[in-house]
Amino acid sequence: QHIDYIQQDEIHWRYDLRAACEFITRENVNDLFRKYGFVGDIGLLHIDIDGNDYWVWQAVDSVNPVIVVMEYNALWGAENCWTVPYKSDFFRGSAHYSHQYYGASLHALCGLAKERGYAFVGCNSNGNNAYFVRRDRLGDLRELTAAEGFVMSRFRDTRDEAGKLNFLSGEARYEIMRGMPVIDTRTGKQTTI
Repeated sequence: QHIDYIQQDEIHWRYDLRAACEFITRENVNDLFRKYGFVGDIGLLHIDIDGNDYWVWQAVDSVNPVIVVMEYNALWGAENCWTVPYKSDFFRGSAHYSHQYYGASLHALCGLAKERGYAFVGCNSNGNNAYFVRRDRLGDLRELTAAEGFVMSRFRDTRDEAGKLNFLSGEARYEIMRGMPVIDTRTGKQTTI
């Protein structure tokens, strides 16, 4: 329905948008870029898939974006280098009842960015998107550490075990994920929250 809506809107033809409904995995992301005509240098890549974001960006090799915007899980703090273990059918809503167990920490994404030739330049004020610029286009922008640029999430979208919003905030959002598995991206080993 969302794709149909976009395709009926004038922005679809006015800005040469390609709107498609696809489930993205690390195995299919490059094929999807090629399928929809994207290869080589592009201006912007935004990955916000509520789950395998780290693993998908790690797999991207069909496009070479100047700017990458990545959703991060701020509840995991600025120091932890964590991502969810890869599961091709990861779905945030079924991975943990709270809907807070997803994605990767900012520090994990900064490490991946460095490996890929990008510099971290900041986060948005809501504490959910991080911005990376390809080093050959960094110019006068200042590279930040995860600790310098970290912004805690402002969202209160936690759910209880019955699936109802319970609007937790602060440390309580982190605590409900205790015991869930994560991959430490520095070591590649699984640990728990």
